[in-house]
Amino acid sequence: MSIGGKDIDMDTGKKLTWVNDNQSISGTDSAVTLNSGGSIALNSDTTTSLTSTTGMTLSSVGALEIDTDGTAAINLGIQDSAKTITIGHDNSTKVDINALAVELDAGTSGIALSSTGTGSSAIDLVSTAGGIQLTTAVDKEVNISNDLNDIGTITSVGHIFVNSNTK
Repeated sequence: MSIGGKDIDMDTGKKLTWVNDNQSISGTDSAVTLNSGGSIALNSDTTTSLTSTTGMTLSSVGALEIDTDGTAAINLGIQDSAKTITIGHDNSTKVDINALAVELDAGTSGIALSSTGTGSSAIDLVSTAGGIQLTTAVDKEVNISNDLNDIGTITSVGHIFVNSNTK
């Protein structure tokens, strides 16, 4: 910052405060701290950009909300490079995805859906208003099996259609 063409330099450990010591800016030669006893608001009329060359953490004791106004997209991990995008933790209670449509696309590695649940519905596919369709590429199989050496049971309340093109 400069006033009248002069820089204002602050010593390490010193703070620029507003109203009380809980509202301040302080810094060292390698970090800047914004401190608020209430809220911190970042507002801009165009673009706001946060960039870090090492890592970045967003953390909250309460709910953490990421949203846009209106119908603008929320994009995560969209740069064209190989990365892992993690949502949730093994100990998370639930990952809840709700939308008019949910689309899962995978490249040549496919989609793996697994569960360590032990109940009869460890993976439960339910359609409340339509069918469930399993489709494969030509000459590929849909396998329904269990880890036992004997034949499992398929129970149907409705119809199961089996079409086989044997060669």
